[in-house]
Amino acid sequence: MMAEISKELLFVVEGKDEVNFFDAFLKHFNISDFEIRQVEGKDNFKLVLKTLKSSSGFRKVKKLILIRDGDENSEGAFKSLQNILNELALPVPEAEGALAVKNDLICGIYIMPLYPESGMLEDLCLLSIGNTKEMQCIDEFLNCVENKPNHIAKAKTQIYLSLRSPIVNSLGLAAQKGHWDFDHSCFQKLLEFVKKV
Repeated sequence: MMAEISKELLFVVEGKDEVNFFDAFLKHFNISDFEIRQVEGKDNFKLVLKTLKSSSGFRKVKKLILIRDGDENSEGAFKSLQNILNELALPVPEAEGALAVKNDLICGIYIMPLYPESGMLEDLCLLSIGNTKEMQCIDEFLNCVENKPNHIAKAKTQIYLSLRSPIVNSLGLAAQKGHWDFDHSCFQKLLEFVKKV
């Protein structure tokens, strides 16, 4: 059973990594009084949003923000969330990064890493360390290994995190420990979106 919603600003994200990342990101910029819920995988947005909408606490929500990875098709990811919002009679933003209002509820959709580029949160975080000596070494290492990983961005992230202190095994925990430079320009678009909500 889901805990009751208690805040006016509600972020709905894919998983635990995103919960930890956005908690650290928002707090870094002194954004407070928010709640983050995870759907445990992009395919569960509809079910979780339907459950949230039917809960008694949903009437407290004034701002609903959906954030997911673009993966291989950022436009498809955006349209998928638009369709879900439409089916649930919630405000439907006309464009990624835009806001829609209906019955005093503001709703926005943000697709990572940098719409319309495809990719994921790992790609966004890696941009913040793209010109470092560590990333050059990581790229060289991955170029020389015979068996390439299926998800290069995830592999690069794990290698990078193994070099940090304290060592953590996930992107979200890395955000909590201050391993990502939130002041890097690659996060500017995300920050601007969050601030206009």
